[in-house]
Amino acid sequence: MRWSRALFFALLVALAQGCGSAGGDAAADAQVDPLDDAGLEPPEDVAPVPDDALPTVNPLDDAEVALADDAPEDAPPTVADAGLDAPAMHDAATVRDASTDAPAAHDAAVDVTVIRDVPPVPAPPAFATIPWEHVGTGVSFRDARVPGATGVFIGYGGYGTTDAEVQAWITALYAAGLRTRNVRWVYAVRGPSDFTYAAREIDNSRLIARMLPQLAASTQPALVAAHSAGGFVACELFQLLFEQGHDPHGTARGRLSYYNLDGIYGCLDDAEVSRLHHAYFVRAHRGSGWSLDANSMAAGAARWPRAGGLWNYDATSTGCHPDSAYCLHISLINTRPHDPSTALRTLDYSDFRGRPVNTWYLDATPAALRP
Repeated sequence: MRWSRALFFALLVALAQGCGSAGGDAAADAQVDPLDDAGLEPPEDVAPVPDDALPTVNPLDDAEVALADDAPEDAPPTVADAGLDAPAMHDAATVRDASTDAPAAHDAAVDVTVIRDVPPVPAPPAFATIPWEHVGTGVSFRDARVPGATGVFIGYGGYGTTDAEVQAWITALYAAGLRTRNVRWVYAVRGPSDFTYAAREIDNSRLIARMLPQLAASTQPALVAAHSAGGFVACELFQLLFEQGHDPHGTARGRLSYYNLDGIYGCLDDAEVSRLHHAYFVRAHRGSGWSLDANSMAAGAARWPRAGGLWNYDATSTGCHPDSAYCLHISLINTRPHDPSTALRTLDYSDFRGRPVNTWYLDATPAALRP
């Protein structure tokens, strides 16, 4: 280093001055050449330099490395000693992870954003555990709360079915077929108290008021399924929507796919069917034996052949006797009715243990959900 040479000459000056003051005349009589001890000979053409002509040298001047005044003698070498560029200085609070490169230095007044782990989105509750909400007479509602799902389903039970029975049917149907069809908002509607629905006791108007905003937000057609005499109650829904002004903005027009499950077709009219997305007429058979309202379904499909068609469910695996129209009738709800010779309404609507709910008509008609 350059400071070593400067220090060397400074020591020579100090040595020369010391000798001059201590030796006096003796030093003058015997001048000592400081280069003799080093074994060096001065060049012959260089004139001696008087003592008072030598400059006073600070050994730290022109040094490449500056040491702090208060640095301890055993301080570790700096990055500059190793010939490396020093990194930018950082406040410890700005470095979040020692395994990554530190960010550039920031003013102390700048807030440092701390990135925290985002908790996972909780799974929706099981559909069966969500309480049913009372919307109006005979109408129950559940929001499945499945992220991204926007579909609507309305299920109408057959003659005499209770709230609890229809709720049990729809709960099983949701798990088996509705969830995979993007359904979120679900309505369960009990059956009419008399076969022809003369009392008009079901609160379809409140169902409509609740359902229309959901349908407006949906990205797919709504599904409506009515079993047996529940078809009368479904007909009232269509009348209110399409002919009696309960849908002033036309939200439901062309957006309802209707499954008439061995029910009633005579309460429908041309105006209502023309405003449906689809109308499927579904019946069951085993061999030559047919379900209770098979002829009605054939008549509806014949009257509106382009609405959705006639669909025949093969009930061979249900265990129903071929001549049991009631057992075949209920097989569109429960694929293994409890009594092969008839329909046991409460059990067949409520008990699906080892007796899967029927989803055949949903599986057979994918066009129902196409816009």
